[in-house]
Amino acid sequence: MLSYDISALYDNDSLLSVAIYGSESKLYMELKNLFDKYIEIPIDDYDVLFQDSDSNIENSKYIIDTIKSSILNNMKAKDFKSSNATILIGSKEIKTKKITYTLTKEVAKALMVDVIEDLNKNDKFIKSLADITNKDESEIKDELASAKDDFEYDSDSDGESIELSIYTHGINNSAIQYEFTINSSTDSYALVYSDYQDVKRISFRENDTNIISVVNEKGKDSDYVTTVVVSSIKATINSKKENNDWIHSYKITVGGSDGEIRGEVKTSNVFEENEYKNSLSFTLGIGEKNKNDMVSVKGSVVNNFRPVDKIDVPNIENSVNIYDLTEDDSNTITNNILNDNALVNFIERVIEIVNKDIDYIDETDYDMEEEVYNY
Repeated sequence: MLSYDISALYDNDSLLSVAIYGSESKLYMELKNLFDKYIEIPIDDYDVLFQDSDSNIENSKYIIDTIKSSILNNMKAKDFKSSNATILIGSKEIKTKKITYTLTKEVAKALMVDVIEDLNKNDKFIKSLADITNKDESEIKDELASAKDDFEYDSDSDGESIELSIYTHGINNSAIQYEFTINSSTDSYALVYSDYQDVKRISFRENDTNIISVVNEKGKDSDYVTTVVVSSIKATINSKKENNDWIHSYKITVGGSDGEIRGEVKTSNVFEENEYKNSLSFTLGIGEKNKNDMVSVKGSVVNNFRPVDKIDVPNIENSVNIYDLTEDDSNTITNNILNDNALVNFIERVIEIVNKDIDYIDETDYDMEEEVYNY
């Protein structure tokens, strides 16, 4: 059973107020001031979403650990190569030792056959997987045997391979970067993760060009600074911890655009005398760069978890299934939105800023491909 109240403010006026109540296999949503009925939303496997058993958690952990160990134990030494490599993390060039495991079609088939054979001989693994999936152990064994017979590495072009690389540094050969690369005869795609001297980075590259980059590092005026770059879109997030609160100030810009989005997200987690309080509040502003005149929204969500003798259950008899909403119901919601001054003012202000931004891009004839952030 769950209950949420969600609200948003614009210029200190109520912009949106929503109540959500969950019971058995359904969620009920109340659009306060917009619709006089609860909207019923069917949810498959509701109980699975909101509860789990200790045995399932233990089984899941054992399954993952067993598969990981089997893969590592069945890798052959001849498929590994070692070389020296210089990598760039932040602004630092670092000399490393690169160890690469290359997975070709033939290597992958041999590896997976060996792993499946291992797993099918492991009675505890079979039992754990059967408990998780609610299947018979014999059925699990049959499926693994079938997978072993039918397994085939999917490759339609010659020269296709997968490379797993680890970069180590220092006297202790500490791992500071991991790289997963897919190579074809014409292109290569790489997912890279690095962690070195308080700088963490994850990026996705196509033919050595960054498509997505996320960098997290220690900040001067904040605990952490996170920079996210996707093509010409750049988001900077400054995160600071104050007592039980995390405060994240953010700014989002687009190359060639005169507009920006900025605001703050604050989260808090407190446990007091059998009561757990979890809250999230945010501000979101849309406007022009370096100007304070912005259209802004405030919102908050608060969760309190505590043992109680009685739960107040809302009256949901006056409810309608979301798939049974009539045209009159939709018109009622639309008319109430149009009669809500705060909502209308907010929408008009957003449209005004977006149109101004579009006009700016049209006037400058900006080429989005000319400006790309590199990290």
